[in-house]
Amino acid sequence: MNKKHLTAVWLDGYKAMIVKFHDGNMHVGILESDMDDAYYHEGEAIKGNFSGTQHDNREKTISERKNNLSHKFLKNVFEEIQESDELYIIGPGEMRSRLGHLIESEYKHFHGKVKGIDSCDYLRERQIIARMKDFFNLK
Repeated sequence: MNKKHLTAVWLDGYKAMIVKFHDGNMHVGILESDMDDAYYHEGEAIKGNFSGTQHDNREKTISERKNNLSHKFLKNVFEEIQESDELYIIGPGEMRSRLGHLIESEYKHFHGKVKGIDSCDYLRERQIIARMKDFFNLK
């Protein structure tokens, strides 16, 4: 029986699927981001006006909001995985790399626990579990 806390995280910008394995028990959880809140809100600019500073300010506001929300999301993901002894991060896009960079820069004590960061397409829950078992050599 494996006494280590093994964790795999599949994530994109909108959700993270976290699979934890410890003492023969497996727990699967989903963490949703607030990324849908990053886009247009009333009063930011005149909707449909794409000239002058109004459009530029709106784009800057949206970009800042997206960055803040994704950083908050990644910190929330870390809160869920911080008890892990070994971590495997997978997913499409850049969020998997951003989680790795967040751990490396803000949680240096945890960095050695990251055993792999791999790119993959969108996977179903059972595919993520199978990939985790393969990665950690679990049966």
